[in-house]
Amino acid sequence: MKHLKLSLWALALQILGIGSMFCLIQSFFNGLEFSSYSEAMLLGLSASLTSSTVVHHLAKDYHLKHGAFHQLVGAMLFPQDLLMGLFLCFPEAMKTGFLGIFVIGRQFAYAIVLVSAFVYVSAHIVPRIAKFFLPQEAPHLNLLSCLSICLGGAFLTDWLDLSAEFGAFFAGLALTTTETHKDTFVRIESAKNLFSTVLFASIGMMISPSFVWSNFQLILISVILMLLVKITFFFFLLRIFKNSISVSLITAIGMSQIAEFSMILAGKGYLAGLVIRRNYLIFLTVTVMSLLLNPLLFKYVVSTRWMEKHRASKVISMSVSHQKLSSMEYI
Repeated sequence: MKHLKLSLWALALQILGIGSMFCLIQSFFNGLEFSSYSEAMLLGLSASLTSSTVVHHLAKDYHLKHGAFHQLVGAMLFPQDLLMGLFLCFPEAMKTGFLGIFVIGRQFAYAIVLVSAFVYVSAHIVPRIAKFFLPQEAPHLNLLSCLSICLGGAFLTDWLDLSAEFGAFFAGLALTTTETHKDTFVRIESAKNLFSTVLFASIGMMISPSFVWSNFQLILISVILMLLVKITFFFFLLRIFKNSISVSLITAIGMSQIAEFSMILAGKGYLAGLVIRRNYLIFLTVTVMSLLLNPLLFKYVVSTRWMEKHRASKVISMSVSHQKLSSMEYI
C-alpha cells in the first residue's frame, strides 16, 4: 500500500509539479519564449519524465537491485512507464483543442482493451508457445523471434493510432512471462544498443555545434535547474514517506535525468506543429546533457564520505570503490 501511494504521488508530482516548474523557470528565469500554452505543457510533461534505462544501470552497477533504492524507483517509475504509450497521443489531442479530450478518451479505451488482451496472452498463451517461437538452442533465431513479436505489437498499436512504442513495450512485458526470459533479455541487449545508437545518432545530426554554442548559457542553466528541481521534488516526496535522508537523496539523484522517451514525445509535438524548432533543439540538447551529467553526479554523491558511512546499512549497500562508471554507457 505504501508503494502504491508513492507511485500515485510520484506520477502527480512529475506531471504537475515538475512540469509546471520547468515551464516557469524557463519562462521567467531563462527567458525562453513558448509559442503557446500547449507547447509549454508538452515540453513540461516531457521534462518531467525519468529514464528507466539509466536508473536500471545505476542500480546494477552500484549493486542496489536488492535494496530500498531499487524498490523505490520501481514504484515511482511503474505508472510513468505504463502510461508512456498514452502520453504520445497528447500532441494530437492538444492540436485539436477542446475535442482533444475525446481523442484522449478514445485512446484510453483502446489502451485498456489492449492491456487486457496483453495480460491474457502473457499469462495463458505466451508461456505455452514460447518453446516453439523462442528456441534457446538457436540464439540467432531466438533474437529474431523476439524482435518480430515486439515489432508485431508495435505495428498493431500504431495501426490503432496509439503509438508504436506502446505496443513494443507491452510485447516486451509479455516476453518476461517465459521461463527463459533472462537469457532472452541478454541476447536482445545488442539489438537494444544498436537502436539506441541510431536514435542518438539521428538526434546528433539535428543539432549543430554552432547552435549549441550560441545558446550554451541558456542550455547549461536549464540543465542545472532541471536537475535541482527534480532532485528537490523527489527528495521531499521520499522524506514524506518516511525514508531516511541518505536513501531519499540517492534515489532523488538517480531519478533526476530526463528520459530518452521525452525526446520522442517532444518530436511528436514538433511534427504536429506545437513546438517551434528552436525550443525543440534546446530541449533535445538539455535532455542529452542531463543523461550525460546524471551518472557523474550520482557517482560523486555515492563516493562522498557522508554517503560512505551509510554504505553498510540495509537500505544502501553500495560498492563504489572499484566502479568505473562511464556516463556514455547510459545513453
